[in-house]
Order: sequence, then structure tokens, then C-alpha cells
Amino acid sequence: MRNQDSGSRGSIKSLAFPRWRGIEHMPRCYEWAVARSEKGLIKLRRKLLSKLTGDILEIGAGTGLNLPIYGLDARIVTTELDPTNVRYAAQKPEAARASLLAADAGRLPFADGSFDHLVSTLVLCSVRSQSATLAELRRVLRPHGQLHLLEHMLSGNPRIDRVLHRIEQPWCWLTGGCHPNRATAATLVTEGWELVRHQEYAKGILRLVVARPTSK
Repeated sequence: MRNQDSGSRGSIKSLAFPRWRGIEHMPRCYEWAVARSEKGLIKLRRKLLSKLTGDILEIGAGTGLNLPIYGLDARIVTTELDPTNVRYAAQKPEAARASLLAADAGRLPFADGSFDHLVSTLVLCSVRSQSATLAELRRVLRPHGQLHLLEHMLSGNPRIDRVLHRIEQPWCWLTGGCHPNRATAATLVTEGWELVRHQEYAKGILRLVVARPTSK
């Protein structure tokens, strides 16, 4: 079913990591920093992921916050750009039932049509190219499969969005690559995805989305 490269594309040791080290790439500091917000986000994570079954690919898995949420019928593969985060997540008990790989979401080491479901939680704000990442996700998704997304993005409220544009550079530096002012929902539609489910939270800044390709 899967074709995982044994070389650099799926190797923790050899995968290059070119970014600066923001808090998203300091696993212990990151989990401490998000502990308070996770009390609210955990409900949305469960709402999005707890009932998924079959072959699941999660991109940008970070420190493995989603691992305890998946059901027993889920066969989980995760990718994460930063090998430090992969090693950290691999130490968690829930990691025993998943395959954790260091890989770039824009260049995935899997064959076409490998997965029933794709998962991305707070990731598309940080990828180098949303277009390239979404193209790769489309490639590895099976027919009738879906993308399950939890993301923060532009709200559509001019007053809020002006603030998001203003803080982008310092926020991106602090976190190590997160852009708070991306119009991810609109990008999904532009890149050929249909929004099957689209719910807004926190005045539109936070969105829960389920999408599927409009054509293969």
C-alpha cells in the first residue's frame, strides 16, 4: 500500500532542516507554551479526528499532540519536518501504534493514493508553499478520501486581519515559521478542493475544515 523511501526522504538522521529554531522546534518549550490553549483546542481535535478509521496520514505532527486522539481502528503514519520533534513524539506511549517519519509535507515519500484520510492541524500556516503541499496531499489521497484540517487564518474581519498582518514578521520569527495571516480556506478552493465542512471559531481566526478534491 505504501512506498516509503529508506533514504533521506523518510530518514530522521539525514533530513535537512534549514529553518531557524523558533518555539515550534523546541518540543518541551512548545508544549509548555501551548498548555493553556490546548484545553480548548483538544475539543476541536477530538471533534475532527476521533472517529477516523483506515489508513491516515498526518502531516506536520509536531510533538505528537494528536496521537492520543485517534481511535483503535486508525492506522496512523505521521510526518514532521523537524527531526527533533519526531524524536520527542516517538517517546510518547501512543507513538507505539504509529509510524513516525521525518519528511517535508511538500515532498512526501509515499505512493499515489496511499491514504484514506489526511490530517493537518495548525500546519498549513507554516509550510513553505501551500500550493505544493496541497498538491502532494491530493496525490497521496485515495479516491473519495478527505482532508481534515484545523487551522488559524485570516478572519475576514478587516480590523482583526490588520492586526494579523502587522504581527506576521515578529510572530513568524518567534515561532520558527508560522504565518498568522494566510487565507487558507480560500487557498483550498483555489487549489481545487471542495469544503465539505467549514466551521469558524474565535471570531473566524480558527477554522475546522473537511475538504475533498473537486477532481482527480
